[in-house]
Amino acid sequence: MNLPATIDYPNLLLKDAEELIEQSRHGLAVLVAHMACDIAVQRSLSAAFARKHIGELEEPISKSCSGYNLANDRLREFYTALTGDAIEFEPFWSDFTQSAHRRNRIVHEGIAAALPAARESLEAATALVEHVIRHTA
Repeated sequence: MNLPATIDYPNLLLKDAEELIEQSRHGLAVLVAHMACDIAVQRSLSAAFARKHIGELEEPISKSCSGYNLANDRLREFYTALTGDAIEFEPFWSDFTQSAHRRNRIVHEGIAAALPAARESLEAATALVEHVIRHTA
């Protein structure tokens, strides 16, 4: 039986974000970079449920989450408890939370992102994705 191939969407999205920066589409780049983070976090949580042999809890618990943004304290605390990864002590954490705030302002307030901010967000998102993937493996 052939299983479907898993597509590395987090890294594909980070590449897309980089291309968006090159096209001067800075706000979209920030949003796409954070989509990559959310997917990496969701996959990490799913793997942790499976490792702990509590996969049946994944769906009901996931329904109570409002997303997979680790800048949300409730989700980050749950992520840490489930994975054992105290991610908030990582060197990139402050940059990531600043980027998450930027992402929220882009989405909810319609602010524009300048080139330096988009690059900072891409760097922070890349660091988070790399960390989460490495921690999941």
